Amino acid sequence: MKSLLIGTAGHIDHGKTSLIKAINGFEGDSLKEEKERQITINLSFSNLNYKQKHLSFIDVPGHKDLVKTMISGAFGFSACLFVVDINEGLKEQSIEHLEVLELLGVKDIILVLSKCDLCENPKEQEQKILNSLEFIPMKVFHTSIKDQESIERLKNYLLNLECKNANANLVFRYYIDRVFSLKGIGTIVTGSLNEGKISLNEKIICLDNQKELVVKNIQNHESNFAEISAFNRVALSLNCDYKELKKGYVLSKKGFFKGFKECDVLIKAKRLKNEKMLFCVGAKSIE
Repeated sequence: MKSLLIGTAGHIDHGKTSLIKAINGFEGDSLKEEKERQITINLSFSNLNYKQKHLSFIDVPGHKDLVKTMISGAFGFSACLFVVDINEGLKEQSIEHLEVLELLGVKDIILVLSKCDLCENPKEQEQKILNSLEFIPMKVFHTSIKDQESIERLKNYLLNLECKNANANLVFRYYIDRVFSLKGIGTIVTGSLNEGKISLNEKIICLDNQKELVVKNIQNHESNFAEISAFNRVALSLNCDYKELKKGYVLSKKGFFKGFKECDVLIKAKRLKNEKMLFCVGAKSIE
């Protein structure tokens, strides 16, 4: 089955989570605080299957205080739905999210103009937004969650979007974004598989603590697999205590990669004014 990892980006309250819900029926804001404040706080993951196409969605928060969470999710994007309220245009987090996408090398960006049912001059507003962008989107969609036809047009486009063929010969590399323990099962990690493949009972290693592990089970959106390759959201059941692993740790094959504590980096800073730099590697941030 061909697969794509599709993420969201955009300012808070521009309709990212509502858009995903309209596409696949998934309610991303499940936390009590998210429902009370009507904002996305954590990354949420959902999917959409059609024939031999599998779409995995990563919905990210748009609040300025949650940019670290956005970065950890955006690391795994194959393509991105850049959501902009057509009535408000680009806002602070819209621009910041675009900068993150640029730094992470995410180039397949689809501009989704939301809340178009409330706009009196959509074409004029679209042109203003396009003029303020420094890139040309793959496609532009006018949408409203109250207009199902607009959602179906976007959904059909995504289902027909060409999948990037992942090179299964690349070395397995997997950044952990969640760790937890399930009674009767044990330690579970979730993350985005961006390179290589992994098989049941295969031996792997955590680069951060050199812990050798065995893959006990592989799941992709509640379905079990004997083997899975990039690009996919993957949950792995591992033979260790969950306290031995953390968000941001890297899993791979032994003998190919080496963890590091120091490195040289080239910084592209647009608005740096005597501030600390935030260096993000996968799902881990280092100040």
